[in-house]
Amino acid sequence: MTSIEKYAFANCTGLTTVYFNAERCPVVGNYYEHIFHGCNSITNAIFGDNVKILPSFIFFDNSSLLSVTIPDSLEYIGDDCFRNCNNLAISNLVIPYKVTYVGNDAFNSCSNITGSVSFPKACTHIGKYCFYGCTGLTSIFYDADSVGIVGSEGEAYVGFWYGYPSFTGCTNITELIIGKNVRIIADQAFLGCSNLAEITSFASEAPLLGTNVFGEIDANIPVYIPCGSLNSYQNRWTDLSNFINDVFFNFSVQSADDNMGTVQVINEPSCSNPNAEVNAIPASGYLFDHWSDGSTQNPYSLTVTTDTVITAFFVIEGGSEGIDDINNDDIKIYSVDGNIVVENAYNENVRVFDITGRSVGTQALSAGIYMVKVGTRPTRKVVVTR
Repeated sequence: MTSIEKYAFANCTGLTTVYFNAERCPVVGNYYEHIFHGCNSITNAIFGDNVKILPSFIFFDNSSLLSVTIPDSLEYIGDDCFRNCNNLAISNLVIPYKVTYVGNDAFNSCSNITGSVSFPKACTHIGKYCFYGCTGLTSIFYDADSVGIVGSEGEAYVGFWYGYPSFTGCTNITELIIGKNVRIIADQAFLGCSNLAEITSFASEAPLLGTNVFGEIDANIPVYIPCGSLNSYQNRWTDLSNFINDVFFNFSVQSADDNMGTVQVINEPSCSNPNAEVNAIPASGYLFDHWSDGSTQNPYSLTVTTDTVITAFFVIEGGSEGIDDINNDDIKIYSVDGNIVVENAYNENVRVFDITGRSVGTQALSAGIYMVKVGTRPTRKVVVTR
């Protein structure tokens, strides 16, 4: 089965369950609009594991629909897909991670969708009135990188499509989380979300606001913002007043090889105190060598001013540092013309890291010090010169 025309099952009032077998009945294209128009007894819809598109208007105005199974393979949710399906019960709606488009009015008036709605990194379009009147929603989570509409210069927009708000009338939303790359929030995006009690924004520069974005929202609710961004939010978000510099940078430490040693955080950095302290603990038979930023201090104190991942590197106790020409059993590691050569590794896995701990290849490398890991053998340093 490869084709179903629009209105194919219109007014088939005896239907109660719909199952799309992805292998034999792919759901693609706009030809499938209004397939089940007037099928007011359908209570359950199941989409197969390879379905990529939910067609526009497929369950429009179907108040009998109670449940739907949405696969991880989904990439597109069409316009008015579930509009006015006010008995569709979904708790904590997670838009699948491949979805790039959530259509206009897609979940308009789905008042029985409760809890949170979460958008993935792939999502670049949230349609007009998409969640209008979804009074069961309490939280909105935008992924930190790219949710909303991507504008002509790559800005991430949130809460609108061509000026039409997406969440107006969601009166029970209490929490809003805005990603770090959001640049603009459109007119009336959260107008009427009168129970909104907390906003967290990871954008270091306050997104520009359209008109009446936070209309009918208490101006004194806490707004948690990144360290050092207070002036930006005070100048741009003038309808709100309670800004708290509390969103800190992501900070994590790791070992380049857990078999050789572990790491611990002695002091976590914060907005009030950006100083961190970490400690590398070598396993028996190994020694701490250096951190990925080049420091050899241990314990190590550093000031964190941006997202930071720091890696501890270890070497075998009493072993060679492995600069330039290395002989380790029958393994020979050396550099030639910007390339790292590993001889006699046979089928062992070879991994190369630069001084920041980032995994790189073995060819066309810049001059510098690299760490080479062959199988489970101790990590060794190699100097690359060009």
